[in-house]
Amino acid sequence: YASPGRATSQRALADYFGMAGGGANINSSYGRIGRKLAEAMDFEPSIRTNGTTRWWSVMSWWPEGEDEGEYWTMHPPLAEALERLGWVYGDEAFEPAGDPETRSPGPRQQEVGQVIAGLDEGQGFSSNAARNKSIELHAMDAARREIARRLPGWLITDTSANCPYDFMARDQDDTWYIEVKGTSKGSSSVNVTYNEVEHARAHKGRCALIIVHGIAVDNDLRSSGGAVRTVWPWSPDDAGTLKPIAYRHALHPEAGA
Repeated sequence: YASPGRATSQRALADYFGMAGGGANINSSYGRIGRKLAEAMDFEPSIRTNGTTRWWSVMSWWPEGEDEGEYWTMHPPLAEALERLGWVYGDEAFEPAGDPETRSPGPRQQEVGQVIAGLDEGQGFSSNAARNKSIELHAMDAARREIARRLPGWLITDTSANCPYDFMARDQDDTWYIEVKGTSKGSSSVNVTYNEVEHARAHKGRCALIIVHGIAVDNDLRSSGGAVRTVWPWSPDDAGTLKPIAYRHALHPEAGA
């Protein structure tokens, strides 16, 4: 956040925190934090051509043509969120490592490093992630019951682990694809991923959306209650309004200085 242009490299971060192992270790930690953020926010990160996930892309991007991770630039919405949380301030300046000879971190680096270590160990987002998981599982159970009520006798398969929809219901040659959303709030809007939308568009008339809303979560992270709202069939272009909340902007090589 505090580096010039919100951009830095693996080596610079490793030097900043006095981290042994250099870029490789900071890359691993950075990726784990990105994965925790993605899971907590139901965010879909960038995918490499070999199918693996760029978890670091949750927090940053890198210039086309550069080696991956050579320079990370923080996404502006993340910088704004940090400012709104009061974790950083807009006029913060980059602070060099505490001791340039030994690369031992100064007080500021130690403080920030402890925060990052806590996130890396799951202390920062574990409660939110566990709460979200409890809501998700409760919503899936409620949705399965709703599907069984609507389609008695159909084979219902949980496909949430590897498909852009949560359930597939089949009866001989007929198939429905069902997307499930669980929330402790209302049902006026839900977040949907690019892949979920594109799949629903490609299978128009054969997709459904089930929203389990108003779910209560107790102190032991047990979910209960909630009402079921069903859009059957569901077409994201017909059932409501799609509002983009993020863009990926690829610049022409000749753009800018």
